[in-house]
Amino acid sequence: MGIVARWKLGVAHALLAMLVFCSIDATAVVTEESSQSSPIVCTCRCCYQGGCSPLTNVSWTVRSCNDCSTKMCNDHIASQEVRAETARLFEGIRGEKPLTDGTVEVQECEVIAVLEAATCTTKSCKRTSTIKAECYDRNAPLIKYSIISFVLLTIFAVIFGIIKNYIPAFQALNEKYFNY
Repeated sequence: MGIVARWKLGVAHALLAMLVFCSIDATAVVTEESSQSSPIVCTCRCCYQGGCSPLTNVSWTVRSCNDCSTKMCNDHIASQEVRAETARLFEGIRGEKPLTDGTVEVQECEVIAVLEAATCTTKSCKRTSTIKAECYDRNAPLIKYSIISFVLLTIFAVIFGIIKNYIPAFQALNEKYFNY
């Protein structure tokens, strides 16, 4: 073997070692992160005029998807904190008390839902917004195994791409298809 071939092999081994180390480290971080919180998350979505969008910073970890209910989302919309934030937006519009900064994120659907929750209390009152609760299982088997399969396939492809030049059985294939 020539000096260049040994150098290439050394670089390939170094890259392979770095890849294995990084994948082990990433797996440890993901495992630690998922063990700290529940894998099932309940989020709220607000639908208005056919478009649905998630409410920002409105999610809870629950034991099972049966614990995720629209009542939790409606309780959040009816909470004093959300109503005060909506009132602060309208005070800023009227000009009595200016908003502290110009970068206020306004979710129209949430504002409409808060106003409807405060003013539309009778059964004959028809609401235009809809609040929905959605449950997500972060450890769902299909998602989990799809990600694991993709990562393993990618690692295999990278390792094969690095070592294919050094396997004698692949020399004919290398010359035919991978001769750059």
